Amino acid sequence: MESLRSFSDDLSRDVATSGLALELSLYDPRRREWILGDGDAPEAFGTDGFVMVLPGRAKSIGARSDGGPDLVELVSEVQDWVVDELGRGWPELVSPDGAFAGLLEPGIVAGETVWRSPGATPVAVGDLPHAPIGESAAGPRG
Repeated sequence: MESLRSFSDDLSRDVATSGLALELSLYDPRRREWILGDGDAPEAFGTDGFVMVLPGRAKSIGARSDGGPDLVELVSEVQDWVVDELGRGWPELVSPDGAFAGLLEPGIVAGETVWRSPGATPVAVGDLPHAPIGESAAGPRG
């Protein structure tokens, strides 16, 4: 699953804009193997989908029709983890004058997993650090 490793690296770059480091593991209970990361097999999860493990939490993630993990759901869960760690919304959409304009959320646009918000240009996962959505829109507030 090299493309999943690449996607995880992209997501890690986005999370780094919050000042946090992403430690993501993904377990496939059907095959009984780690797709990302390693460790003991998570307990109390069924064999449907995948198990995503982040510091302090483990969560079931659905599978797409091609058998891979639901990436939008995965990004959404990572976003929830970042929000919990920061104690505020993330990633933020900032207007050109630096004012808060909303929060980005994960979605699919033209088959690609992106960060999006109504009226804003979608940003591919991994491109958040370079997104034209305001000065360090995803980064820590001062």
